[in-house]
Order: sequence, then structure tokens, then C-alpha cells
Amino acid sequence: MSNIKLLLINTIGLTGADLLLPKLSLYKEIAILPGQNFGIYKDNLYRVHEYKGWDSSDVFDSLSRNLYTKDGRIWMGLTKNMDEVERKAYPKVLHKKIFIKKIKSSRDFIDILKVYILSYYEACNFDSSKIVFASWFANNVLLNHAHYNNFSEEVKVIHVSCSISRWLTYISQTRTWDCSKAIKFWLVNNLYALMYAREKGNTLIIQIDDLINSENDLIKKIEDFLSLKSKKDLNKEPLVGFLKINQAIIAEQNSIANQLNEIYKDFSLFKLALKFDDWSNEFLNQKMSKEMFEKFSNFWNSTCHTNFDWIGPIGDEIIEEIFKFNQIKSDKNFSYTFYHEYFDLNSDHYDKVNLHLNHYLGCLENEIILPPLPYFIRICIEYLTSAAKNSIKLGHSYINFKEGKVFLTLKSDAFQKKINSFGLKDNFDHLEHLINKAELASKQ
Repeated sequence: MSNIKLLLINTIGLTGADLLLPKLSLYKEIAILPGQNFGIYKDNLYRVHEYKGWDSSDVFDSLSRNLYTKDGRIWMGLTKNMDEVERKAYPKVLHKKIFIKKIKSSRDFIDILKVYILSYYEACNFDSSKIVFASWFANNVLLNHAHYNNFSEEVKVIHVSCSISRWLTYISQTRTWDCSKAIKFWLVNNLYALMYAREKGNTLIIQIDDLINSENDLIKKIEDFLSLKSKKDLNKEPLVGFLKINQAIIAEQNSIANQLNEIYKDFSLFKLALKFDDWSNEFLNQKMSKEMFEKFSNFWNSTCHTNFDWIGPIGDEIIEEIFKFNQIKSDKNFSYTFYHEYFDLNSDHYDKVNLHLNHYLGCLENEIILPPLPYFIRICIEYLTSAAKNSIKLGHSYINFKEGKVFLTLKSDAFQKKINSFGLKDNFDHLEHLINKAELASKQ
């Protein structure tokens, strides 16, 4: 086991790394866990694990925790992407027994993860004769790396990023985020990963877009990086429990990413993300960069927030330095102005939209791009709700909101399905009630 190295599939969060895992599971030299693992320690997400003084049984229980949404769906854990049959077949009791036997007294984080992964393979009776790497996917573990002994020597890293428009699409399909502020998170965390790769080596930075658009070329890069020798001796199918890739979902995500690109293409932070490769290395050449990012890592590990749209005070300082360095100009289109200047909505007050617009926009609605995502739908419903309330109050002048682009889009079958799935049906029904009431008020 001492010759087996750890392979971290690193991500800043929701970069599509799940799409890569089944591809890697084909290689007999890689023992890779399904799902998303080791993301929580005690009650805190994505921070440092410290198991000194813990009983082996408790260590296993900590590593094997599943996290669930309010409706009972697993969103983190080994069995995250397993179907019910696969979940029931997972030999967790045997996995734990083998782990406890093999870990003995070691509480070194690298040893613990290696034993957990290899114990899983043994418990499942998978072929382990050719294993060179024990691999897992969790979160941005690089932010925690300084707390683990010999991390950069013992762990090879594939940092999985993706284009900014694709990332905003991924995160916005899960919950409500202010994309204009979330771009800061993408910039700072990808800069941190690049800084780690430059300093420590042993790291390959990839874009999940390349897996989608030119898979063979990307896989060749990974094979070369890992010096894989079993190219002609692959497993016939991905092992149990990995995400089953749905091309229809990917096509929809591509379409939404194109819409987001149109909304944010003139925004300064978005421009910086698009040109990341052009300026990032030179930015990191500055003497103050290392100190800033060490401070950012220390801050992160002393907190508990997980917001994509709140980078924190140190992150904001880094963003200020990025602006100074690049001297980039920010422009706006009407869609951006509509979503981010007329309204305020983020992950901390996702249940309440703060608004600075009370009137119907008429023909300007035709300039509004409306992606089928919670943030944008929520704001569009609130926009028409506010305009309807104002028309009810004033009553002397009214035009039919139902004939405008925004309402017609929201009322379409495709958007009604999204509205139902995002839990916004009551909001939309209330909007329709207010519009009907506004129509009556105008006739009195």
C-alpha cells in the first residue's frame, strides 16, 4: 500500500467533476470512489479534518457520512449517484470492518483516506492487483492542504474547472445564487488552485468543457499526467455508483450557458473570467499574491460559510487587486441592469427579493434574456408582481402584462415545469391573481 499514491479530483464546487469520475473508473490502475466524499468534518463543510485521538470506528463513521436535502435526496456521500439496488448492495459493514483492521493506530489524513478507498475496493471485491492511485472527489481540498503532512508529495491533483458560463449554469440549477457576485468565487478559487499548481507541481488543471467537446484529447492528457500503462486493459464499464451521463441534460446546460454569456459578457468580472489564462500567471508573479492567498486560506478554514455569492473580506481584497492589475472596464447590457440593479437577490435572502423597480417595462422586455433557472425566474415573477401591485394601487392607467415577453415566457409549458420543480408555483399563482386584479382595477 505504501507505493500507492492518492489522487485528488479537486473542484471549487459544481464544476462537473462528476462527469470525469466514471471515465477514470475504467482504469484498473485507479481505485476511485463513486459519489462525493469526505466533504464534512463534525458539523462543518469543506474544512480541515483532524482525527487525532479518535477511535477507528468513529473515523470511519465520519468519513462515510451522507448528507441529504430536505426532501431526502442524497447530495453528498459515497452512494450519492447509486440507484436503490446499488445502495442496498454496498457492503458497508464489511467496508468498515476492513478499514478498522487496516488503519490500526494511524491518524494521518493521507493514510486514513488511502485505507478507506482501498478498503472499499476490497469489500466490493473489485480487482486491486494493478492499483497505483487511490482517488476521491470532494471539494476544494487545496484550501486545506497546508494542514496535512506531506500533502504535495503524497497527493497528485487533477483540478477540475470549467468555463465561467458553464459554472454559473451548474450552480444556478441547484439553488439561488447572485451570479454577478459568484464570479468572484470562481476567480479567487481558481487562482488559488493555479498558485498551488505552480508552487507544488504534481497538478493537472483541466476544463470539464474539454471532456464534453473533445474527450479523447483530454483523456490523453490525463493518461500522460498519471503515466497510465493500462490503456488497452480497461474495465468494460464504469464501476458501480457513478453518475450516468445524460446528453439531453448536457445539451440543455449548453443552451443556458449561452444565455448567461449574453447577460454577463459586458460585465468586468465576467470578462476577467473569460480571459483568465491571459492574465492569471502574471498576476500570481506579484510578491504579495502568495501572502494574500495564504490569508484567504486561513480565513476560509476558520469559518463555516459555503456561499458561492459571498467571497468574504479577504476575497474582496484579492478582487480589488485583480482590478488594479488588469485595469479592465465594465459595461452593461439591459439584461444585466435588470437582474442586478433593479433587483437584489442572493443565497442569504433567497426567500425575499429586494426591488428598485415598480413599473412595467413594455417593449424593453424584449431585451431581457430569461434563463430557466431559479434566480432569474424568481426575479421575473417579482418584477411583474411589483408592477401589478402598483397598477392596482394607481388604477387609472394599465396595459395588459400578459401580452409581454416575460409573462408569456413564464406561462409557457417549459417554464411552468421549471417553476413547479423550483417550488415557485405559489409565487406564480399569486402573480396571476394580482394581474387579474390589476385588470379589474383599471376598468372601474
